[in-house]
Amino acid sequence: MAAPNEEHDEMLVIGAVQCPLRKDHQHPLDACNQVIRLMKEQQQSRHRPRVHLFVLPELAPLGYSKHSFANYLPNTQENLQIFHAIHQNMVQAAQELQACICFGTIGVLPDDTFTIRQVVVDTQGSTVATYDKMLLCDYGDCAETRYFTAGTSLESFCVGNFTVGILICADMRNPVCARRLVSTRHVQVVIQPAAFSRDFSFYTWKSFQTTRAVENSI
Repeated sequence: MAAPNEEHDEMLVIGAVQCPLRKDHQHPLDACNQVIRLMKEQQQSRHRPRVHLFVLPELAPLGYSKHSFANYLPNTQENLQIFHAIHQNMVQAAQELQACICFGTIGVLPDDTFTIRQVVVDTQGSTVATYDKMLLCDYGDCAETRYFTAGTSLESFCVGNFTVGILICADMRNPVCARRLVSTRHVQVVIQPAAFSRDFSFYTWKSFQTTRAVENSI
């Protein structure tokens, strides 16, 4: 999808990466490589515009699943090494693709609690944004507070002449989050990495996205 910047007569091309959920038997680094291949196919296609920003789903490439939470929390040296390797692979991919990448991971806070996190790396391989999900989901099939701590601050970053805000999944339900991104950080685009379960809440998400966009003229 593309977002216009009326002041600069430019377009921001965003690649929403619809990667398959990691299977329980699949190693996270294999899933990471699979996602990178999808991005490379998109960027090398002659029939699609060149992407400026790739956005992966919530917690991708690790995967939003009970198996991930039971086996891959960053609470061992081995798991920390996996997360570090995923980060380095995304850095290398961003440099090769000459596109920013917003990917999911699990953050570790100073008190050793965990967060649902999105990280953005730019074309130079630098980390330009780190956002921890603020509104954890404990309804339907989700039980996030069993494993994670809520974030406390909003985040935005720049791609060219665009300022982009990040919300993760259930954050979109709270109108204040999007409103503050627009009013205090002056974002023109809000991305929403998510991992939707097809429970009773599934059919509400489109209306929340549309409402936040209309409310804030973004």
